[in-house]
Amino acid sequence: MAMRIVSLQANMSYQYNQYYLDGELEKVWQSLLSYLPRENKRQATDSKRVLWYDAFGLGNRGLAYIYLQALDKLGYEILYITYDGVQSTLTRINEIVGMGRHKTIFLPHGDFISQYEALTRHIIAWGATYNFLYTTPHDVTGIGAFQNLPAGFRRYQVNLTDHAYWLGMDAFDICIEFRDFGAYISHALRQIPKKKLRKLPYYPTVDKEAKFQGFPFDRKNGSKVMFSGGSIYKTVDKESTFYQIVAELLTANPNLLFWYAGNKRVPAFKALEQKFPGRVTFTAERSDLYQVLEKVDVYLNTYPVSGALMLQYAALAGKVPFTLIHDDDAYGILLSDDGVYYLSRDEMVRSINRYINDEEYRRDLDMPMKEAVITPDKFQDNLQKLLTEDYTDYGIKYQAVDVASFQKVYKENWQRGDCYRMIVAQKNIWLYRHYLPEIFIWTWLTLQDGISKLGKNFIGKHKI
Repeated sequence: MAMRIVSLQANMSYQYNQYYLDGELEKVWQSLLSYLPRENKRQATDSKRVLWYDAFGLGNRGLAYIYLQALDKLGYEILYITYDGVQSTLTRINEIVGMGRHKTIFLPHGDFISQYEALTRHIIAWGATYNFLYTTPHDVTGIGAFQNLPAGFRRYQVNLTDHAYWLGMDAFDICIEFRDFGAYISHALRQIPKKKLRKLPYYPTVDKEAKFQGFPFDRKNGSKVMFSGGSIYKTVDKESTFYQIVAELLTANPNLLFWYAGNKRVPAFKALEQKFPGRVTFTAERSDLYQVLEKVDVYLNTYPVSGALMLQYAALAGKVPFTLIHDDDAYGILLSDDGVYYLSRDEMVRSINRYINDEEYRRDLDMPMKEAVITPDKFQDNLQKLLTEDYTDYGIKYQAVDVASFQKVYKENWQRGDCYRMIVAQKNIWLYRHYLPEIFIWTWLTLQDGISKLGKNFIGKHKI
């Protein structure tokens, strides 16, 4: 029960995203871990073995694939550990870890203690010198097992979530950052010593041989296509800034079409469709994303929340990813960013208008993009240096970053009911009893809001 509460609190802190370190929760966490069984006498024995613990099990997304690919090419034996039920999603990762010298373990679902003991047992039995923690911000099983490992096991955390809160400040010896933004937050706001931080940029896995699946509309001669995509929440703010920019560009360029590939349509997008009939298209995310970006004419980054992998995809495809800066979270995704970032909305709109209509200007902005992403060979070489020499070629610049603007977006989107939804989702009687008054009030208000909306819809429909 105690571990479930810690996990719930960490998840709430991640979703709320208004701070990066909860000192009191870390103390409670440390105290709880002291009661768990641990093996202090065993030592890691094999420097040609690595262990990769993957709490996500996503297979085709995230950074697991490029790390595992590099480790395989470097000749290491890999033990890949994830959870039962994700086997069907691991098609690409299985191409690597399914090879003869590697091994895969799927942990069964169960209570915290049984999972913790099983994971610890597998890590110690494998005896790898290098152990990678690739996990969610609230994964008490993985974080707990790594935090309690014997001293001889070298622990590397891949900081995928550098923009938000996560649990477990002592679960690693080295925290691998992919940009200066995350490194500054880890040092200044998570209070992680500089000696535990290293930087290694990443690259997206791209299938350059995939076939382009075509445009989702009839593209007429002379028309230009502006593309954007990703989780739609990244385009939402109170002023609908992203959609105002798109509308301004569509108005200025009658031959321009706009295409967004994402997970759902929001009211501001629907309003854009109505304002520009036949010129605005929404589709699901595309598996041929690289080919899409090669074929379109303009890539517009999301706002107020910047994309990350999408910027890299655009750069690899030779398109400058036009990015309006809302906060410092957008910086550091690319190695070269000339012509990418704009502090002024008007300046960016002027640049895009010129980019659409001036071929020489377009070539000048696009030219540096293919050098803006680390190559697989450089990534592999630097990963080896990190493991064997404890450094990479990418030094960290500890410059203060603006997180207030970024956090404001999360705070505006956060609702108190989100807490109670998480509590209800636990399906736990003790938690229900503890939070019963708050859950009752939230449920009552939710029902009242729903009844009010039903009434308004009924009145509108029947013209009462």
